[in-house]
Amino acid sequence: MEKLNDFSDWFSPMLVKELRQGLRTHTFVILFLILQGLLALILLTTAAADTNAGGFVSSIIFFFFSLAVLVVQPLRGMSAISSEVKGDTIDLMSLTRLSAWRIVFGKWSSIMGQTALVLFAIIPYLILRYFFGGMQLFSELLLLFTLFLFSGVLTAVTVGLSASTLALIRAIPLLAGLVLIWPIGYLSFAGFDELLALFSPNSRNEWFALLASYLVATFVGYFFLEVAATTIAPSAENRATRKRLISLVVIPLTFAALHAVDHEPAWLLAFFLLAMVSLDFFTEDSEYPSVVLRPFLRFGLLGRVAARLLAPGWGTGTLFHLFLIALLIGISLLMGDELRDFSRYEMWGVLGVFTGMLYLPHAVVQLIQKRIANRMVAYLSLSMLLFGLIPLLFLLKDIGDVEMVTWVFCFIPHVQVLLTDYTTDEICILIAWVSAAAYILACLISAGRPLHKLTELEREELEIPDPNTPS
Repeated sequence: MEKLNDFSDWFSPMLVKELRQGLRTHTFVILFLILQGLLALILLTTAAADTNAGGFVSSIIFFFFSLAVLVVQPLRGMSAISSEVKGDTIDLMSLTRLSAWRIVFGKWSSIMGQTALVLFAIIPYLILRYFFGGMQLFSELLLLFTLFLFSGVLTAVTVGLSASTLALIRAIPLLAGLVLIWPIGYLSFAGFDELLALFSPNSRNEWFALLASYLVATFVGYFFLEVAATTIAPSAENRATRKRLISLVVIPLTFAALHAVDHEPAWLLAFFLLAMVSLDFFTEDSEYPSVVLRPFLRFGLLGRVAARLLAPGWGTGTLFHLFLIALLIGISLLMGDELRDFSRYEMWGVLGVFTGMLYLPHAVVQLIQKRIANRMVAYLSLSMLLFGLIPLLFLLKDIGDVEMVTWVFCFIPHVQVLLTDYTTDEICILIAWVSAAAYILACLISAGRPLHKLTELEREELEIPDPNTPS
């Protein structure tokens, strides 16, 4: 029998390259050895001291495993793309048959392959833990799978943000990882029983909620990988259409399904997903050759209309984002909730404030676009800066009266969260939507330039003879 000493030929060359390098890094080796040593030491010590320590052993195992796969492993993706850019190796990879997606997916798959090794390495400890008694086998295995899935999502986020040219943006996962340590410790020990209860679904709705969370998590991970792929892809490669079509399916579908159970968590999920996709839709590059529009032009007038929503560029991305918001509002109205009563339903105010929060930084970026090198960095930085106003205002409110400041800056959506303390709900809704409409209008006026250029590219492509047409 031939000795197996290398990866199979059907493995992606990018995955093989990254795995070979990743398995040799000090970070993975040290993490793997420390995890094995700590778990072995604690398990043997606990076994000798207490024969009824099954719950404590589970908490220990899941605590160290969670730290490894939710904090350490995802953070290894912080420099996945930026290191290739700094080393000037992206251009060399582009000369091969590797597409931008295969490069990014290979980076992510390599880290997840190493995470899978960590997962398989703790299985013997779970088998030993079974003999302590009191193990909720199905719940703990489902929790283990969920941790692995969310590790993939967090890794995708770090890989996606690693394509940014600004170190501060790439450092966001590091700050998030440090914040995660405390809740991981709390849930692993004090809240472990409650955590396991979430993974013991007993009804159809509970199973549905769990599966829906997996679908949303998968979409989030895919979307951030696409963000990285879009950043390094050549301008002639259209990656926008697929992203938007998948968003058009996943976001309304999950919103409608969750809305049937409770409209408030449905809108919270919608707000999160709309904010996430805006990071890409509002910042896509509008410079691309006319060949990108060829698939749209094959469908005539219908294709040209679809290009205004699905073609690359921040101008069409703005229109598509507005279409998503209108679609969600329409779904909510059709499903018959209190959105039909404009004056009584506070969700109209929340929706107006949230929409303004997304479109204010988008409008500001349009004003300074000639002075910025990277639209995504500018949009994300400005959004984070504006969101920082909210805790600051609440802090100032506890110190003294901020009513005058609130009314002076009431055109800023982040300040409007305090308006309910000083006026009626009807006025809050009116202010929120007037300001949001103003920002949307400013964005649409600015989008006129890339949309006009889209029309010119269509004319240019139509003038080029089709090579498939016989002369």
